[in-house]
Amino acid sequence: MLKRLLRRDLWTAGRVLAGLALLLLLLVLWRVSAVRGARETVVHSDFGAFWLQGYYFLTGRPLFDLPPHVRGPAYPPFAAMVFQLFALLPLPTSAAILYFVNLLLVPVAAYLTKGIVDKLHPERNRAAWPLVVAVILSLQFFLNNMNLIQLNEVILVLCLLGIKAYLDGNDGWAALAFVSAAAIKVVPAVFVGWLILRGRRRAALAVIPAAAACLALPVVFRGVDAGVRDLAQYQTKVLSQFERGHVISSSTNQNLGALVYRLTVPAPDDINRDYRPLFPTSERTAAAIYRTAFAVVLLAFVGNLVALRLRHAPLTAFELGSVFLAGHLLSGITWKAHLVTLLFTFYCFLSIRVRELGRRLRVFVYVLVAMMFVVGLTGRDLVGRVVQHRIDGYSVIVWTEILLFVGCLVFSQRVTREREVASGAVP
Repeated sequence: MLKRLLRRDLWTAGRVLAGLALLLLLLVLWRVSAVRGARETVVHSDFGAFWLQGYYFLTGRPLFDLPPHVRGPAYPPFAAMVFQLFALLPLPTSAAILYFVNLLLVPVAAYLTKGIVDKLHPERNRAAWPLVVAVILSLQFFLNNMNLIQLNEVILVLCLLGIKAYLDGNDGWAALAFVSAAAIKVVPAVFVGWLILRGRRRAALAVIPAAAACLALPVVFRGVDAGVRDLAQYQTKVLSQFERGHVISSSTNQNLGALVYRLTVPAPDDINRDYRPLFPTSERTAAAIYRTAFAVVLLAFVGNLVALRLRHAPLTAFELGSVFLAGHLLSGITWKAHLVTLLFTFYCFLSIRVRELGRRLRVFVYVLVAMMFVVGLTGRDLVGRVVQHRIDGYSVIVWTEILLFVGCLVFSQRVTREREVASGAVP
């Protein structure tokens, strides 16, 4: 191996220059990361909450008794166990490292996305532009994630690695990736559900030891008494509020509940004053509408998976896109930084050969693409605070998620039908 690396013909001038340019770029990115990380504190900071929860886990303190002005608590005990890695270093250093990792994960996520979609749909448009446009339109969400020094890119890459492992036949690794992602942030549990409903039996069974490990490891680290207390407090202090139907209607929240409440109920605690409810009603009525909408989306999602399984349908990228979107729509919290997953669904639709579609589907895809551009190119720095607040307040992003979700359901069934016809399984 060393001899191959030392071969003179391997080190051409072009490769040496490319290597030096890459090294310089990495140094610049690290410098940017260090400057950003130096500004982090535990107060009013997402990463500060990660670091502090990891520190509490490491030192044996209660995980969910956080001081005032610290964001959270919102993360399961397994996440706190992982956050110990942050607490081993000073907060600014750990923040800089995660910021740097997030910078590097953007091309990794794009590479994995392209590989997965191209493998599932070899007939698709493989030109470079659909991926480039998908990256550009989802970039504001990646930037938001980096600015907050959040973990959403890590979770996205974990889910993509889980999908890749499943496609490669590595069921155990797929289950481990999905369960680990869900144990850090609960929303990827939709992928665990998908694996059980649609995956191979071996993959579904692999979920059991993976989930048991994610529950048991924090207990082993902390001791039985503290470990059980952590799980109980996570249930009572975090999950229970959403189980009771609590909805965060702030314009920064981009899920189904926030859409319904912003349409119907004023939010006195919201900093966004540039919109008003379009259909004012009582909070009780809003809650009933939300429960109905939640049930419709959940039933549509599960029903589609069951229908595909009964037909023994092969996996499609649209089906996977519906999993990402169902997680965001049904979650209690969907900040913009969570929407880095739109890279995947944007690429699914942008790589469609639109000319091969019927007129109605073609119009639908054009509308979807137009909504993608509105969502992707209307950040506050581009259109100003007032326009951005109205886009957020009137839930343009959530409406786009809903349309994408419907599109994923339609195209997952359509692609399955086309493949059945092509194989002669149906007339």
